[in-house]
This record gives sequence, structure tokens and C-alpha cells, in this order.
Amino acid sequence: MGAPNLRHDPSSRYAAFVVPEDRLLPAVCPQCGAAGSVPVPVPTDHPERRLHVHLCDLCAGHAARRATLRFAWFTAVVVVCMSMASAMTFIWGERGRLIQFVVLALIALLLGQVAHARSNAAVLRLKLSWARLRPDLPQQPLLLSASPWLNQALIRLEFAQVAPGDRGVARHALTTSAWARLGPFVPALLSGAWWLALEGFSRASIYVVNMGPGPVVLLVDDRHQGTVAATRFEQPNLGYRHELLAGARSVRLLSSAGEAVYSNEQRLLPGQTLLIARLLPESCVWEERLDYEHPGSPSSWSVLARSSQVVLLDQMVDAWFTPLGDGSDQPPQSLTPGAETAPGTRVAVRLLPCPPP
Repeated sequence: MGAPNLRHDPSSRYAAFVVPEDRLLPAVCPQCGAAGSVPVPVPTDHPERRLHVHLCDLCAGHAARRATLRFAWFTAVVVVCMSMASAMTFIWGERGRLIQFVVLALIALLLGQVAHARSNAAVLRLKLSWARLRPDLPQQPLLLSASPWLNQALIRLEFAQVAPGDRGVARHALTTSAWARLGPFVPALLSGAWWLALEGFSRASIYVVNMGPGPVVLLVDDRHQGTVAATRFEQPNLGYRHELLAGARSVRLLSSAGEAVYSNEQRLLPGQTLLIARLLPESCVWEERLDYEHPGSPSSWSVLARSSQVVLLDQMVDAWFTPLGDGSDQPPQSLTPGAETAPGTRVAVRLLPCPPP
């Protein structure tokens, strides 16, 4: 059977028919219009009335795999949308957040509509319902159909069709399932939640230690983030720490004269800290580790940066420029090799004189 002309015959696209108990539906596949051979019950709310429509072999196979097809389509779209959210977050970062959200929402809604349409390709858009067409008539069984092929066959077989004024109720009864209303929005909701989670939890930081001469200005992605004054003494508020979204970032330090002190493209992973040290020749940045599970054990020390260096810290720092252990302000002359961070170990970053050569 050829494709129906939906433009000139709207009634064949959606209609409601009265189906007496002694009538059977024609053996026309409502999915593609081919000859039907596999009987499938029409969804109904009436347990005592059964009505069957016939699917062709191909559409019957698709209908049998309907749940798998729906899961596959929506899983693929959700993965694509969440990957897009991750790419936007780690590439654009904090730039154009509103544009990111709008672009992600539009693409996710479009793909959600496609996935919903494809996953519903094997869904029977039929329903057997009961309605009272006129006050003087009893309730009658109505076949609500959105299949143009089946509708055309029913019209040719002279099934009684419901008046156009009553189709609004029939259409509402056919399309009021929660999945039909909310299915296209599932990828947009999940990818939006994933984007917000990345914005909130995928954080990294930049720590600038400036010992002069003069203050420096921190620029991240060409945006001013703060001015770091020159300080030459270790104190808990030494330097400047800026928290930002992880990803590829352009980091620059400019002097008061506008000269570039540091400039680089840096890819920061969640939880990492980029330590930019502008130090005097005799000063070094140290890492102090203390095993607090064993009271009285000495701290282990290691040099992180000498002079003007940049260090990428992967582990969490418990204290910035605050002594651990006995509060000593000088590492021992015989250094203990630094150990990997483990449970029961605290880590501090210290600004102390460099070890002797």
C-alpha cells in the first residue's frame, strides 16, 4: 500500500472510529501499510474487550525489540549530549557560560526529539477507549488511531468515524502518557545536570607567590583575576589563590609596567593546583609532609621550586605557608626524601631559604 496523502486528507493521519463487537480490523500493518500477518493486541483500559491489529513480520520484529531500541537511542543521545557538555566545559571554561548553556540545551532538545521519534517508530499509536458520543447513546468502543494506513483502510471498509469535534478528546487520550510528554526532554535534563555538576565540582586552582620586584597582575583567559603584591616573608596569607574551572586555560602574569612575567597555555585537571613562584635567589618553595598517625615522627621535606619556577601539584595541600609538626621555620640540613601522600599524612607548602649547594 502506498504512502497516504496527508496534506489533502488530514483524516487519514489521525482519526477515531467506532468498532462494533462483531467487526475485526483489516490486516493492514499500521506501521508501514504492508500486509499484516502477526496479530498484536491493541492497548485498552477495558479488560473484557480484546481487539487485535496485524503487523507485518518486519514491524513485528521491531516491536518485539522496542524496549532495546528505545534504550539504545536514548543512551546514545545522552552520551553524545554529556560528552558535548564536558567538551564545552573543559574547552570554553568559564567563558560564555550563558552561550554554552543555550547551545547545549538546543542541541540536546533537537537530539532528544530525534531519539524520541526513532524509539517510537515501532510503538503502536493505537488505543481502544470507551466514550459516550451523545447523551442518548450508551458508551461505545472507539479505536483511536494515528496510523494513516490503517485509517484509510477503515474508511474504505466504512467504519463509522467520530465527528471532528470529538477528536480533541480522542487525541488527548492517545497522547497523555508521561513518556510521550517528557521523553524528548530527558537528554536535555541529564546533560544540563551534568554540565552544572562539572561547573560546580570540576575545580582547579592557581596559586601565585610573588616576592617582587613590584606587584603582578594575574590574567586567566585574558580576564583580570587579581593583583598580587610583593611579599618577602612567609605568612598564612602569602600570595594569591584563584579557583577556576578545570580545563585548558591561558595563564599570564603581567608586571606593573605591562611586561609579561609568565605566559603559558595550561591544561588543568580537576583537583590540580598550578603554583607560579616568583622568588628571590635565596628563597625556595618547600613541601613538608607530616605523618600525624605516629606522634613525634619528624617531617619529610622536599624542594618544589627554586627561583622563578612553575609547579603543577596533583595532590591536595592541607596548609599553605603554615608550619606543621613542631612549627619549625627551617628544614633540617639532612633532608628526608618526600613520600607519596597517603592516609595519615598532612602536606604543607612552605617558603623557606634554599638548601646549601
